Amino acid sequence: MDDAATDDRLAPIPLAYYVDAYVAAKRKTGQLGTSGARRARRNFYLFCRLVPEDPRRVRRQHIEHFLERPDVIASHHTDLMNLRGWFDYLVFRGVVSSNPTVGVDPPTKTLARRALVRDEASIVADALDRGVLDARSALIISLMFSEGVRRCEIARIRLEDIDNEARRIKIRGSGGSGLVTRELPISDRTERILARYRATMNRRRGPLVANSLNPGSGVTVAHVGVIARRALESLGLKRSGGDGVTPRLLVVAPSAGS
Repeated sequence: MDDAATDDRLAPIPLAYYVDAYVAAKRKTGQLGTSGARRARRNFYLFCRLVPEDPRRVRRQHIEHFLERPDVIASHHTDLMNLRGWFDYLVFRGVVSSNPTVGVDPPTKTLARRALVRDEASIVADALDRGVLDARSALIISLMFSEGVRRCEIARIRLEDIDNEARRIKIRGSGGSGLVTRELPISDRTERILARYRATMNRRRGPLVANSLNPGSGVTVAHVGVIARRALESLGLKRSGGDGVTPRLLVVAPSAGS
């Protein structure tokens, strides 16, 4: 059943009224930490602004429309899980009789399927090819743009993970506990930028993305995002991430022929 209940005997209490109570319950059971609760609360209130005020009027299409908004890239799956849990809570409390998220397919986790709009892709590609960004920023953006590598994976890449002859790079995913989870071919664009970046360093081992103050050390996942965000903003592409760090273009589809 797609639709939420429409029992007119229930008082039409605004949907937003239930946000804090639900988040507090999840905090109490340990299912949400401080940052997770903050993010969930922010997205719940955004959801409330985009759907009918009466929780009984929320429909499956409202859920799908919320997940299709362009300002979110990699967090769709988390948003759907949070909404499912929230409406389960509302069903348990008798606010609605069914969960409108039932039947909504989880968004794909394949980052390569999330394409940039044409003008944004052109801006990024042109900037990378003309070398207008510093070498470190350009390398991070190129790995995201051409290879579809996530910022958490970029933070884990080491110089030893790059096979120059085979033109391949080892990726250590979050599910691999630091182990290599896959290998990717290096695009022509990234190879050119990597050569320029390597010319600025005097080492052959250690983290690929070095700390500017301590070249022997790497950078955190959050700082990879900060570097990318600042680079994109310098190109006139404004930040539009839901977590306050991730810019809209941090995850993009690999560009053909790059």
